[in-house]
This record gives sequence, structure tokens and C-alpha cells, in this order.
Amino acid sequence: MILLTSDLHLGAGKSDDFFRTWELHKFFQYAEKNAKELVLLGDIFEFLQTDLMHAYVAHKVLIDHLYQLAGKIKVTYVVGNHDAVMAVFCEPHGKGYFFESKIRVVPEYVNKKYKLYAAHGHAFDSLNRKQDILNVKEEPTVGDHITQFAGWLEEHVNPHADDFFLKIYEGYQKILKKIGAEAREASSLVTPANPQYEKLGGDYSEYEKGVRKILALDQYEICVLGHTHKPLQKELPGGTYVNAGSWVEKEKVPTFVEVDSNGVRLRRVNEI
Repeated sequence: MILLTSDLHLGAGKSDDFFRTWELHKFFQYAEKNAKELVLLGDIFEFLQTDLMHAYVAHKVLIDHLYQLAGKIKVTYVVGNHDAVMAVFCEPHGKGYFFESKIRVVPEYVNKKYKLYAAHGHAFDSLNRKQDILNVKEEPTVGDHITQFAGWLEEHVNPHADDFFLKIYEGYQKILKKIGAEAREASSLVTPANPQYEKLGGDYSEYEKGVRKILALDQYEICVLGHTHKPLQKELPGGTYVNAGSWVEKEKVPTFVEVDSNGVRLRRVNEI
């Protein structure tokens, strides 16, 4: 069995949104006992607002647990947009592994046995995608800068600064429209989980359109994404689309995906 999960956003300090330590330990234990492989579908770290050292210090026990798990089952890390720096470990830039660990790092995941394709999902998001995930020298998007600044505000000024910043951006975009200018790229801060997403030009239908194209290739029958923070399982022509959800929504139970010879299932962590 393969397990897939996404969007932990492990950060540090006041801007750290992760608070599911106990549940994640439980999930790792479940993976060790039941799975042959764990696939982490991007945005595992919140590197737009912190760095690896601070994230490790803040979540040392969890990260150590992941390292130990990688010594027992296969662990694959798919690069997202908030942890795009992880692309330096992907081939041909790196050796394909996270430092000296057994955690493989890839831009996308394919399993031919189960006809499974998986990716973080930001490639289908017009507000957050970059042209080439392996181009580690690519200039940061406007959204990257906005997210980093909002993180600094949360850390040093107000823990709710990101909400305030979104309101400022929305007003900025309205002004641009009034004078006939094209609005700049919104931001990685404006995730599909944010209520402002559609107001700022986001389109949830982009993901399903992208998945339909993948399933139309006839190589795949299952497509799993993250990024939207919205867990979903839906049958489409040619196969099944599943979104793994996230671990940072305060009023929602974290979710994950199981794939085996019996098919694909979206599950909640409180079910294990």
C-alpha cells in the first residue's frame, strides 16, 4: 500500500501554522505498520517564512521520526511551492535524496503498478505556479515576496498580519482594475484554501481541468494532488481525482490518501 499526504507547512515561531504533532506521529506509526511507501506531496516545510534550521529546531522530534521511518519504508518527497528550495536535491542538481537520508526528492511522482500520478498541484494554479520546478535559479514570484513579508509581519508585529495583508492586496488589485492595468500575480500567500482566492483571480476548476488532461493520457487511472487544502475524491472520465487536503486547517481533521490493489481511498487521520 502507498500512503500520500500533503501540506504540513512545518515552520517556526509565531508564523508556524502546524499544530498536529501528535496526529502526525500517529500517522507515521500507521505508515510504518501498513504501507510500503509514503509520498509527501509538497509544502511539507514552510520555507517561504522560515529556513530548514529553524523548522528543524521547532519540529525536531517529528523530523527525526520521519528520518527513522525512511529507514523502514520507502519515503518520497514531492516538491511544492512553499518548499520549492527542495528542488536542489532533485536530479540532476542533486543526488535525488534529502542530504544523506533515504528520503527521495522528486518534482512529481509516478507509480506504474497502480497507474498513479501525483504532484503538489501548484502547476495548475495560475496564481502560484512557476514555469519550471527544477529551475532553482528562477526569480521569485511576486507572491513569494509577499508571503515572506507577511511571515515577517506575523513573527514581529501581529500573528494575524497575513489576513490584514490580504485585504491590502485586494484593495490594490481593485485600484489597478480601475485604471485599466493588469493585476500582478497575487501570491503564494493567497492559497486555494483562502476565502480571498477566487476574488483575487483564483479558479478552482483549473485543478480538475489539469487532472482531466493527465487521465486522458491513458497511462494513469489515479491522480492525487495537494495544494488546495481541500480534501476531495471525485470520479472523472478515465479515472479518479483525489486531493490529499492539508494538516493546518484548525477546524478540519487532517486527511491522507491510500492506494493499493483495491483502489484509492481518501481517509481521515482520526480513522486510524
